[in-house]
Amino acid sequence: MAFITINSVIASFTAVKGDTAIILEGGAIVADVGDAISTFGANNEVTIRIDGQAVGAAQGVRLLGTDDALSNGIGANNVTVGATGSVIGGDFGVFFRGSSNNIVNWGEISGLTQNGIVVFSGADSGVNNHGTVFGDQHGVIITTNSLNVDVVNTGGILGATGSGVIFEAGSSGGSVTNSGTISTQDLGNANAKAISGADTVINSGLIRSPGVAIAQASSIINSGQIIGDVTMTADGDLFYGIGGSIFGAVFGGDGSDRYIIDDASTFIVETTTGGLFDSVGSFVNYQVAENIELAQLLGQEDINLTGNSQDNLLDGNDGANIMFGKEGSDNIKGLLGDDTLRGGAGNDTLVGGAGDDNLRGGADHDTLSGGAGDDILRGGADNDLLNGDEGDDTLHGGSGVDTLNGGAGNNSLYGGRGADTLDGGDDDDLLVGGSGKDTLRGAGGDDIIIGGAGQDVMSGGSGRDIFVFRQANDSPTNNTKDVITDFETGVDRIQLTGMTSGAMELIFSGGFSATGPSVKVVTPGANTKVLVDTDGDQAADFVLLIKGVQGLDAGDFLL
Repeated sequence: MAFITINSVIASFTAVKGDTAIILEGGAIVADVGDAISTFGANNEVTIRIDGQAVGAAQGVRLLGTDDALSNGIGANNVTVGATGSVIGGDFGVFFRGSSNNIVNWGEISGLTQNGIVVFSGADSGVNNHGTVFGDQHGVIITTNSLNVDVVNTGGILGATGSGVIFEAGSSGGSVTNSGTISTQDLGNANAKAISGADTVINSGLIRSPGVAIAQASSIINSGQIIGDVTMTADGDLFYGIGGSIFGAVFGGDGSDRYIIDDASTFIVETTTGGLFDSVGSFVNYQVAENIELAQLLGQEDINLTGNSQDNLLDGNDGANIMFGKEGSDNIKGLLGDDTLRGGAGNDTLVGGAGDDNLRGGADHDTLSGGAGDDILRGGADNDLLNGDEGDDTLHGGSGVDTLNGGAGNNSLYGGRGADTLDGGDDDDLLVGGSGKDTLRGAGGDDIIIGGAGQDVMSGGSGRDIFVFRQANDSPTNNTKDVITDFETGVDRIQLTGMTSGAMELIFSGGFSATGPSVKVVTPGANTKVLVDTDGDQAADFVLLIKGVQGLDAGDFLL
């Protein structure tokens, strides 16, 4: 063990175990053959500082672990290149073998024909570059069997014909943290990447390649600039792009990958054989890339999200969002804010969440739930289920056989075409059946129930309900008559206002009036029929059956 100071020019230096050597500014080691600085065998735990020059025909610095071990040997060597220092190797600039080796560079390191820095079968080693590292092939290479090697760069690392930083296959746990520049410049070499094989890449600087900038990374956090494509592994990977930019595509691979972005121009490529749960979280308006299944809006801004042709799960944020599922059977959730949700084609599920939301199912069999707030729900084509939930909601079934549930609040339900089922829920609701054979249930509250065209079955439930009939052809014959199942005399009322242009006479016995339009009430069995002659021809143009009720009087009608 010795402390050596070199302030002149010498041909070579071989360190032994525990040595500390300093090459002062103005000092130099120039080896015309072999290495400038080296160790062999069990000579480890060496500390070298270079403020001058180390120039070797083979390696500038070559430090080996215990017993020249090919793997798992202990190196525990430390090399620091100062701001005035330089290391040049004909083959490699700096070559480490074994574990627990560290290099800190503030100056220049070059490998003229091969690599700038080599970590060979290293474990728990570190490369810290604040100066420049150049390799005619790779700038920094971490070889097979290396574990947990961390590369930190605030300067510049360049691989001329290979990669800026490469972790070879068989290494694991490697990371690159870059706030400087890491690059390669050989477009003709398919294996040339700026960074290749690192498990984790954290970038706030510049990573640049004419082709692939980052290859086979499991986790990428980019707040800087990436020029070139990015390829992930076959596992479930993370690309976190907040505050950064990428001029190239991000290729996800086969696993279930996660992307967090704030730049809508981020071009994501997922294959049909990729993971089942690829996802994007976006702080900006975003059109979901093909083969992405899950997408979520982040933050509190009023931003929008559009799905793809897959079956998507789309989630909003705290703002007012517009979300459109497009093709596929989508699940769209609004969360907070006054959201607009569109299902498009496919069997979609739309949930408004909090806020006054607008939901439209589109084609196929959709399920819409308004959540809290005063919502508007439109089912569209086919057989839909609409749930207003809390708030004063408006529900439109559209075409198809629809089920509309108002839930809490004063709701308005419109069945549209088809044989629909409408349930107003508690509170004071408006139910309009539309054209088909509808079932309308007011449930609690003082409801207004309008059957519309078709043979409808109506019940008001508790409360003071009004059953409205506007046209005679809504229930024209005994075979097509509407039915009220729970009319309560003295509480509920039947409104026939507007069925004729003039007044109608109400008759409880005998035939129709011979002088004009009239309403006749008859009681066959335990039921009551209401018959309306709208044109004074003494023939029924409208028939209504009220089940289980007799004894109606004038107070039960609005004429």
